[in-house]
Amino acid sequence: MVMVIITVTLQFFRILRALNKPHLMNKFLLVLVLSCAFMAKAQVDKTKIKAQAEKAAQALLKSDYEVLKTYTYPKIAEEYGGVDRMMATAKSGREDLEAMGISLDSVAVGEPTDPVKAGDQLHCLIPQTTVIRKPDGTVTTESYLLAVSLDQGNHWYFISIPNLTADAIKGLLSNYNPELVIPEKKPSVFKPD
Repeated sequence: MVMVIITVTLQFFRILRALNKPHLMNKFLLVLVLSCAFMAKAQVDKTKIKAQAEKAAQALLKSDYEVLKTYTYPKIAEEYGGVDRMMATAKSGREDLEAMGISLDSVAVGEPTDPVKAGDQLHCLIPQTTVIRKPDGTVTTESYLLAVSLDQGNHWYFISIPNLTADAIKGLLSNYNPELVIPEKKPSVFKPD
């Protein structure tokens, strides 16, 4: 892509020089410099996405519902009647599971995909591996988080998508970009103790 831009730019400069239009060359150079600055600014820092996903994963592991609130996609929270109600439901569900001897053992996130533009949002996928401990063994699940930024990559929200259909995801994200292909769900793996 960069080579194409450079080649086209050089050809354009040759044409302007041949036409003896130095004032147009200066204007074109200014537009080119501003475009490069914009393109550099438009790039999203994937380390920021991963760092925020790791904070969310650690909050989930430690049952830190205050931190989880900051990474909960607002539209999902609305569907639960607000983020506080959603966190109360999550806390209650976790307590019920722990009473049955089921707990979250570990959560790890991988490298995010390149973000895609979706209307005024950015979306990407982050691989996630969770290990759940049961009384008779562990269940390991490899899935994905759908990361959503409403502010061009500064802050990210995370949606766990292993049980969501494509239609459900499109319902949550009205500007969903089909360039972001969600891989097929992998089966969980049970390992007895």
